[in-house]
Amino acid sequence: MTDNKGYSLIELILTMAIFMLLVIPALGMVFFSSRTNYLSEQTLTTSFELQSIMEEIKGCDYFMGLYTDGELYPFPRNNEIRYCIEPIESYQLDDKILLYRITLQKVGSNEVVHEMIGSKPIQLEVGDDLNE
Repeated sequence: MTDNKGYSLIELILTMAIFMLLVIPALGMVFFSSRTNYLSEQTLTTSFELQSIMEEIKGCDYFMGLYTDGELYPFPRNNEIRYCIEPIESYQLDDKILLYRITLQKVGSNEVVHEMIGSKPIQLEVGDDLNE
């Protein structure tokens, strides 16, 4: 009769190896899903933020004193957001209505995180300057 008082070293090493074969892929999946979830949450938050600003710009009669020369400017209330409003001359609806393209970008660490483009027709009054 043999006296079994515990596990041998080989049994422990094999058990640990099998355990690692099961745990390492699971940890990789957890890491990948948490990273994907974080990036999706950031994109969704940025989309809501840009949508809110886009609706605010499109909801006013004119562009709240924002430049309409087609250049990229920081949005007055938020340093991370850049806006560009440009008249689209080829889509002028008639003598008094001009279509503008609005581009919003959220910039983080010198790269564009998210971009949104919209348009708005504006009723021009006589003598209106496009670059207010």
